[in-house]
Amino acid sequence: MFVPWFSTYHWEAMAGLTVSPGKGLFWYGPPLIGVVLVASSLIRRQPAAFAALMAYTTVTLLVVGRMTFWAGDWNWGPRYMAWWVWEEAERRGSRARIAGAVALFLAVALQTLPIVGRGNGTYLRETVWPLWRSGALVTSHMKWGPGPADNHVLYFRFENSPIVTLARSLPAQFSDPEKSSQRVGGLVLTLPNGWQRIIWLVLTLLAGVLGLAFVRFTHRKFAEDASARAAATD
Repeated sequence: MFVPWFSTYHWEAMAGLTVSPGKGLFWYGPPLIGVVLVASSLIRRQPAAFAALMAYTTVTLLVVGRMTFWAGDWNWGPRYMAWWVWEEAERRGSRARIAGAVALFLAVALQTLPIVGRGNGTYLRETVWPLWRSGALVTSHMKWGPGPADNHVLYFRFENSPIVTLARSLPAQFSDPEKSSQRVGGLVLTLPNGWQRIIWLVLTLLAGVLGLAFVRFTHRKFAEDASARAAATD
């Protein structure tokens, strides 16, 4: 269940959780790149908060990295969003705001892949099973999660990343002519699978954009309310 402290597998897991294309936070949550870029400002403005954040991150990496199942078995990568980076971007001008918006949209777009691309099923079928049949994996049974010996093959080779696998499968999935039925609000709709996935893509992106817009609206609203209360007390 645990690997030795600071062993090769421990270091691989910590790198895998942060920078690997298979499970790294910076790949699955692009806004976190912005957090790193504004770290110096956070240190100046909120040194205690920065110290707490770094302590939490360090302890999490050390503890989770020792677990043989640190990658979450065959599941989609970590889903982290650093919302407060937008507040810092506002202080840095329009270019930072544009960069922040692009990073947030990219993060939302990445999360559509497992929804539209049939997530784990596609990843297992097109990447994991071929690797296992070819003998490239040490893991003996696919019903269990991958072992530490497979860290490098599964998570540090770009071509084996779930992101790459699902993105590569989208053209074939969008052109799938086979029809299936879906029940929507009491109605049974029969459409080609390709069209269904395109609809799911549009709806998922729309939901993400609306969610970001709502976060932006509430952020500004609360900021305005706080300013009004502060002005009333002066």
